[in-house]
Amino acid sequence: MRKVLEPFTLLALGILVSITIRALFGDDSLPLRIPVRVDSAGNPSEWGSPIMLLTLPSVAVVIYLLFTVVTKVPSIFHYPVQVTMRNRLRLQAAAFDMIAWLKLEFVCLFTWVQWATVRVVRHPELGLPPQISPFILVAVFGTIACYAAIMFRLERQGKGLD
Repeated sequence: MRKVLEPFTLLALGILVSITIRALFGDDSLPLRIPVRVDSAGNPSEWGSPIMLLTLPSVAVVIYLLFTVVTKVPSIFHYPVQVTMRNRLRLQAAAFDMIAWLKLEFVCLFTWVQWATVRVVRHPELGLPPQISPFILVAVFGTIACYAAIMFRLERQGKGLD
């Protein structure tokens, strides 16, 4: 699964960087103030400099790199179940699949937020659509819950209970 998701994650990261570069250096210049925070209805509640658009790509790259490091050093990962010699490789594979999904979800979230921010700067009458935030939260926490359940099942299988 990881090998399938990684290209999509890198593509989303590239789109995020592209949106940012085009917004900051493209032909259609941004105003001196852009929304940097919105309320629950999607209306801007705080304003800042367009340079703030560099925040999301920077955070996305840091998260991407941190998650990638965790997959390179599996001993630093904390499993919700007891790891034994019998279940270690299966638990590690499940954890790495979860991390691949989470990387993709976070990068897609940041890409969507960046696109929506630039869109509302150029078309203030549209506002930011708030409906994606609950979806992303459900996706991220759903992924974690799903893989925790998988790991508990793998632990039971390793003990011969399934």
